Amino acid sequence: MNLKIPIITGLCLFLYSCGPSIPYLDARAAYKDCGLRNEGIIKVDQCARSTLKNHEQQYGSGTVTNYNTETLKFYRGLVHKVKTKQLSNSVAQSRFQNYTRNKTAANEAAQRENARKIGEASRGLDELFSQPGGLYDILNKR
Repeated sequence: MNLKIPIITGLCLFLYSCGPSIPYLDARAAYKDCGLRNEGIIKVDQCARSTLKNHEQQYGSGTVTNYNTETLKFYRGLVHKVKTKQLSNSVAQSRFQNYTRNKTAANEAAQRENARKIGEASRGLDELFSQPGGLYDILNKR
């Protein structure tokens, strides 16, 4: 009698884990793939939007991830400017390359800063524990 609940629970978990998994598509990957196949910024956008739309139609809404990232918003803004003839395709591509280069540099600088802070904190803890009369000696009653 008491074994029914764990057996049923285990069976449900097993069936759930064997069920179909939903394939997610990263919108950034769709834009990158289309960028390799097309040269014009408008063609890349059309290709990526078509790919994303087809994926959502096939697998349902919510299966596309990272659609509203800053980078893609900036890219779609450039596409709009090229469509309305405010920018040429080559200028838009140049601006996007500069944007991604600057963003990468900023991310790398932030990572270096975080590593520096972690290093300082670990050195401070090391000094706290290893100095004579420090916390290590107090805890071990030396």
